Amino acid sequence: MSLIGKMINWNMYLGFSLLWAFSSNLFAEDFSQSVLGQKLDKDMEKIYKDIEKDSTFLPGSAKDPEFKKTDKKSPFLSGYDDQQMEKKLDKHAPDVGVTPMGTFSNATNYLEHDMKILLHDIEMRGKKSISLNYYKDTFDYVSKGDVFNKVYRDDPKSYNVGTLQLAYNYFYIKKEYLDWFIGTNLGFGYNQGPGVFIYSREVSDTTFRLATFPTDFSVGFGLRPGKWLKLNLEGGPSAMGLMQSRTDRNSGERGKRRRQIGFGYYGQGALKISLSNIFPKYYHSLYYGMNLTKVWLNVLARYHYYSNFQDDIQISGVSLGIGFSFESF
Repeated sequence: MSLIGKMINWNMYLGFSLLWAFSSNLFAEDFSQSVLGQKLDKDMEKIYKDIEKDSTFLPGSAKDPEFKKTDKKSPFLSGYDDQQMEKKLDKHAPDVGVTPMGTFSNATNYLEHDMKILLHDIEMRGKKSISLNYYKDTFDYVSKGDVFNKVYRDDPKSYNVGTLQLAYNYFYIKKEYLDWFIGTNLGFGYNQGPGVFIYSREVSDTTFRLATFPTDFSVGFGLRPGKWLKLNLEGGPSAMGLMQSRTDRNSGERGKRRRQIGFGYYGQGALKISLSNIFPKYYHSLYYGMNLTKVWLNVLARYHYYSNFQDDIQISGVSLGIGFSFESF
């Protein structure tokens, strides 16, 4: 067959193929494809008829009135009311120890609650206490010829600054409502006045100075009726050192100074108010900076009795005071 004959045959085949393709009834559904506007087959039409037309899972099928009925404050739609959501969570959500997201407006309550737990745990671990107290010297001094009162109390030029006390206590028992401790107290007091002649009562130019050193060995207990208050009661043997000096003698001269000591006992009560609970944030910094487990404000009452001095002197009576206590590990 010639070359021309072969070309004629190929053209005939190509023509018949194109004619068959365009004359056939072909649709995209024959290839499992869906085209917009194309009729669905019977099976697909049956499936779509059974589907609810207003289903929100079909795009464009939901009716507008149904959306209008939706609660605008629903937490499941954007633009909901934050406060309304928070109220619902606070009212209905169970407390599982986790703060829900978006409800941190009352976070201070959680911090205060945690702070109270922290304060209690730290307080119970305190093992020792150091107190700084001040007493006004209103004790009674009985001496021969009432010399003490004439020199250090009655004259307008006389004065006394009271007694400053440093106390140390160690807690042997520290429970929720009861403490038991032992300790020691060291004090320093100062009095000054002009010399007075006993019989003539004339005032001299000589100035007398008297320093007092009360020293106690204490045994006591504390009662805590609540977190804010504590009542301490203590007592024990005590000693009082007296050191007197006068200005009309030179240093080292006989009679320039006179030292003596007396013995006795004491009792002391303290109403303690917790500054740690009143100022928890300030106390928190003291704990981390100084390892303090508790800080108290002390309102004090003290009674003591001393005798057996070299001179004929007795010291007794009650005095009130105020101070601070610092507990630590």
